Amino acid sequence: MKVTRAIKLFFCFLAISILSNCSQKTEKRELFVDQFPVSKQLTSIPIEEIENSIPSQIMVEDSLLIILNSRGEKFFQVYNKSYMKSIAEFGTKGEGPEEFNSPEFSGQIVQEKWDKYYLIFDWKKLQVNLLNLKESIRLNSSVFKSIKLPNRLSRTFRLVYYSDSLIITVPGGDGDDPGRFQIFKDSILGTIGYLPDLPFKVHEDNRYPMYANVSSAIHPEKHKFVATATLLGQYDFFSFDGNYLHSTVVERDEGLRKAARAPTIFDEPVTFYHTQLIAKDSYIYSLYSTSTKEMKISKSKIHVLDWEGKPIKEYILDCSLLRFDLDLENDAIYGLTYSNDKEERIHIVKFLIE
Repeated sequence: MKVTRAIKLFFCFLAISILSNCSQKTEKRELFVDQFPVSKQLTSIPIEEIENSIPSQIMVEDSLLIILNSRGEKFFQVYNKSYMKSIAEFGTKGEGPEEFNSPEFSGQIVQEKWDKYYLIFDWKKLQVNLLNLKESIRLNSSVFKSIKLPNRLSRTFRLVYYSDSLIITVPGGDGDDPGRFQIFKDSILGTIGYLPDLPFKVHEDNRYPMYANVSSAIHPEKHKFVATATLLGQYDFFSFDGNYLHSTVVERDEGLRKAARAPTIFDEPVTFYHTQLIAKDSYIYSLYSTSTKEMKISKSKIHVLDWEGKPIKEYILDCSLLRFDLDLENDAIYGLTYSNDKEERIHIVKFLIE
C-alpha cells in the first residue's frame, strides 16, 4: 500500500513539474544567438581512406583513433592516428553474450579504480556494455561488462545517461505518446514531455517527430544534460530530475510554424538539423549541419557553448561531417565525411583549430 502510494505521489509530482514547465513562458528561458563572438574558418586535411570500412562513428583516445565500422566481421577498428596503422580489431557481430548487434558510443566514460570503461549502448539487445579499451587492444578481443537494461525500457532508442540509480533514455517512436525522454530512477519510470514549449501550435501527431532526439551530452557533476532535436535549431538543457532549464536558439525555421500544424509534418518544406554533441568539463562542442528535402546536407559548423548555454565560438568547416571527435591536446578535430566521387565513400579528415 505504501509502495503504491509512493508511486502515485511520484507521478503526481512529475506531472505537476512538467505542467509547470509547459505553462511558463519559455521565451524568458531562451537565448537567441545572432552570431557567435568568435568565428573561424577551418580547412580539412584528408586522411588516407580506410579500406573495407563504412565508419559510422569516430573516437579519439590519446594517440589512437577508434572507428565504429558497420562493414566486416568486427565492429571496432583501432589505429595509430599519426600513421593510420592498424593496431587492433575487435567486437564480433552477432547475438551471443560476447557479441555486439547495434553498438553506439554513448560518450560516457566510467572510471573504476585503475580501469577506464567506455559506455557502449546496444539498443537492439537493450544492453549497456562497459568496454575496457586498453585490455581490448592488448588482447585484440573485446573485454567488456554487460548490463541488461530493465524490460520497462524496452522502447529505448538511445541512451542519454546510465548509472546504478539513474537511467535517462530516448524512447522510440512506437506506441502512444512516448515523450521526449524517459527517466528510470529507483525502479520507477517517468517521462519528460515535449519540452520546451514552442510559441506556436503543434499538431499532436507532430510532437514526437519534431522533438525526436538527435544527440545529447551529459555533465554528471552538474547533474544536467543538453539535447538537440530533428526540427529545432537549438540546444535544450535539462536537469537529471527531469526539469527543463533553458535553451539556446541558433536558428528557428520560419516554415516550421505552418508545418507544425499540418497532419504530416514531413510533407511540408522544413529544415532538418543534423547535430552531434560532445561534452567537456567547461564546454559543449556541437557538430551542426542543415538540410531540406530539396537540398543536400550543408557544410558543417562546430558550435562551442558553455554549460549555461552561452555561445563561445564557432568553427566553419569546408565540408559536411557525419560525425566528429576532439583531440584538444593537439588542437585538432577528426571527422567522417563523404568523398567527392560518385561512390560517396566515407573518408576521415582532420582540422587544426589553433
